[in-house]
Amino acid sequence: MMIKTQPKLLNKKIYSPYKIAALVTTATEQGIAAGVILKGIRLSQEALLHPGTLVSIKQYIDACENAIEAGVNFSTPFETGTKLHLTAYGMYGYALLSSPTIRDYFNFGVKYHPLATPTLNMTWT
Repeated sequence: MMIKTQPKLLNKKIYSPYKIAALVTTATEQGIAAGVILKGIRLSQEALLHPGTLVSIKQYIDACENAIEAGVNFSTPFETGTKLHLTAYGMYGYALLSSPTIRDYFNFGVKYHPLATPTLNMTWT
């Protein structure tokens, strides 16, 4: 199942692998080997720790599909989310933290969402 995203960004390796790393950590805590999550995405567990590693949205989606096929717990998205902090998002995360109002936070978040390995389109009203 392919999630609708911006097609031109789908295979571009321009994102930090922090979301994949968090998913791998969560899956290994559930007894699923990292290699199972990374199967077929051409990325090693060691590369997840390297600051120069860049990944694509497609690699992240494939890792998520691998996790589902491996039988991760239903709580996995929430457990993975607890490992993702705004500081992991670099300047995008810092800017969100610095927003003076909740309206500014959401306006900024939607406008610059493509910086955060977007797997879907985001809007708010």
